[in-house]
Amino acid sequence: MKFQKYFLITCIVMTCMTSTQAVASTDDRPSSDKRHKDTRQVKNFNGYSPAETQKWVDEAPNAPPKAFAVIPGEGSEGNTQCVASASKEQTEIDRKFLMRAIKLASHNPEQAMHGHTPDGGLFGAVLVKDGNILGEGWNTVLKEGDPSRHGEMNAVRQATHDHGHGLKDLEGATLYTSGAPCPMCYSTMAWANVKRIVYASDYSDAMKYGGFKDEPIRESLALPIQKRQWPGCQAESGLGRAWWKQYNAVVYKDGKGAKY
Repeated sequence: MKFQKYFLITCIVMTCMTSTQAVASTDDRPSSDKRHKDTRQVKNFNGYSPAETQKWVDEAPNAPPKAFAVIPGEGSEGNTQCVASASKEQTEIDRKFLMRAIKLASHNPEQAMHGHTPDGGLFGAVLVKDGNILGEGWNTVLKEGDPSRHGEMNAVRQATHDHGHGLKDLEGATLYTSGAPCPMCYSTMAWANVKRIVYASDYSDAMKYGGFKDEPIRESLALPIQKRQWPGCQAESGLGRAWWKQYNAVVYKDGKGAKY
């Protein structure tokens, strides 16, 4: 009887010690686990809300620090100027929303100036239709680890996800962007059937001051795909075409295709 009692006590003690070690090992997880947790939090980020982008516009400076003074007309060479073909009223509207796009873009350098890792590059964008903002955003490529999260793409995401606008709502809109849209964003605006694009800085500025390769990508796209800097080659063309025929029959239903 004494032996059984001693054996039972010993088992209880051993169980408690094992449980304590398990808890301790959980609390002292390696830093890689903690980093993984942080990464999951970033991946769960689904864009800044309209309230958050508006808050930044309200707080953002109107111009960069004096060390980077504005030089009127600088960077305008080779670009079609909006004021040359617009009414005074349209010019004021363009300036209003373009200044907003530039303010949105300033979020990232302001982050860096205060010792924080910026969300991404110097790009902000606003989608406007009939004087109303459909969506807006700034570049969050670094924040999300996603190369497609440009300012223009985030403006579309806010328009469709936060405001609930559909493709028809985007049609005929104007895109205001702090920098000329890259080929990806330009293509997105084409698919969305926007009417106009108004930008401040151009590809040469993005390359000179940020190292962004918009111009090489644009030049590459002018070549046949197999000769581009990032080349492509075809395989299984028959299978690919067969699926297109099926899509044409069941989605377009006319055998000829239809306007997007």
